[in-house]
Amino acid sequence: MEELHPDTPIYRIIDYFEFSNMIRKKTLRFSRASTFSDNNEGVHRIFTLSKSSGGGWKSNEDIVEYHNHWRNNYFASCWTLAKESIAMWSLYSTDNTSIRIKTTVGKLQSALDIYFTSTGIRDIYKCKPGVTFSTVSHVELDRIRYIDYQDRYKSIIKHRKVVSRLIRKREKNNTKVEFDPKNPPKIKKRKYDDLPLNPFLIKDEAYKHEQELRGLILVGHVNVDSGTLREFKALPKTNENAHNYLGYAHNWAPKEAFPDYIFIPTQSDFIDEACIDPRCQQHKVDYIESEIKKLGIKTIKSTVFGYVFDDHDFLKL
Repeated sequence: MEELHPDTPIYRIIDYFEFSNMIRKKTLRFSRASTFSDNNEGVHRIFTLSKSSGGGWKSNEDIVEYHNHWRNNYFASCWTLAKESIAMWSLYSTDNTSIRIKTTVGKLQSALDIYFTSTGIRDIYKCKPGVTFSTVSHVELDRIRYIDYQDRYKSIIKHRKVVSRLIRKREKNNTKVEFDPKNPPKIKKRKYDDLPLNPFLIKDEAYKHEQELRGLILVGHVNVDSGTLREFKALPKTNENAHNYLGYAHNWAPKEAFPDYIFIPTQSDFIDEACIDPRCQQHKVDYIESEIKKLGIKTIKSTVFGYVFDDHDFLKL
């Protein structure tokens, strides 16, 4: 897998109105994960807990409630590493008038870091004891990993059955599992061992065509007591120390504490270029291009839906 660098280009297809609003207000929209059409956003968290301990749930309703807490507390801005993709234009420009914008990994990471610095858990310094403090507790940027969800589910069931058999055998024979720290057992590396810890960076392979990269914002709330406040205030006010104290914001934030969309500030040069849907009718292209020009953004052409002989002279070969 190709490594990401600050200058790695990333793309997002949005409608003209979101594009215009984004440029004029210098903001980027992050959407609550529960508003996405994919109901399985973050579901790998359930897979992980089911494999290790069964999660402690008593019913499917408990599982759904737990999953919804995760989906309500994560916000995402979704981008793609694919510059040209018929699938992406078809999915995200249904009226043939949307715009593909380009920025870089470094610019998106910078916007997230600045937002966290100004809005995140560091604001606990301003609180008084006894306050329930809803806050941004973590930001992250990485590419999506795609797996076969059905295969993952089967591997978990298989693992659980093996563990259950071993437990029953141990209980039947009344034996204990001895662990020698000087000679630890060899652990076989398995198919899903290298997955990201963040479940919102894992999706079903049915979405693999998206080649997605995400900026993520996690919200939570802190029950501020005098001890927490005293200990936190004793630390230098740095992002590193804020991240080290994420445990204080591990509780779910009430859904009403944050709107479904968070808009974070961006740099004035956040967007490097814009590309209008190549299927767009010419009179609409003329209007949108004139408006983009007023905003000071460079436009380029896409040829993904074009006819190869319109763009190349094969007689010159």
